[in-house]
Amino acid sequence: MATIPAGTRFIGIATTADLGERKSTLQNAITEPYTIEDLIDGVDFTAINATTSALSKSTLNTTYPVATFPIGSKVVCRAITGGGLLYLRVEAAEWVSYAITTVS
Repeated sequence: MATIPAGTRFIGIATTADLGERKSTLQNAITEPYTIEDLIDGVDFTAINATTSALSKSTLNTTYPVATFPIGSKVVCRAITGGGLLYLRVEAAEWVSYAITTVS
């Protein structure tokens, strides 16, 4: 398991966030400190890719490794010739895509 230096801030977490805050006692009588997983659950992992061609599963897995882009991560490719696509990671090495249409 990697060690994260004290004071490290993550994208999506406000500098005013009290990372020493404790979890609620609603589920049990013992309070616990927040874990890195708790913090990551609140971060939106979305990447913008300016490619003009559709991406393969191999390219997505290489460019966006699961260690950095966990399940639920999105890759937005609006410039694909013939219509943009939004890719969504649904498993460690599996993706689905959705056609993007511009709202007018």
